[in-house]
Amino acid sequence: MVKGMCRDWMISIRRACGALNFDRSTHHYTSRRADQAGLERRIREICESRVRYGYRRVHVLLEREGSLSAETEPSPILATRTHSSVFWIA
Repeated sequence: MVKGMCRDWMISIRRACGALNFDRSTHHYTSRRADQAGLERRIREICESRVRYGYRRVHVLLEREGSLSAETEPSPILATRTHSSVFWIA
């Protein structure tokens, strides 16, 4: 939205963000989080094969497999729609 406004009206990012009441830091933000698609897929596989396992047992299995690294910061990962559970991986 800000880029389009800058391009169409030939104004600076600062002015466009001010007109939209939008923080410039938010406009320039880029996520540094690593892609966790593989981890999400593995959690889904575990939950589908071991239906009665809770988030603690799933976490232990992932640690034993080595799927979790020390750099992995706590982040919510939705396991499956059928379980509708949120796992906090630390």
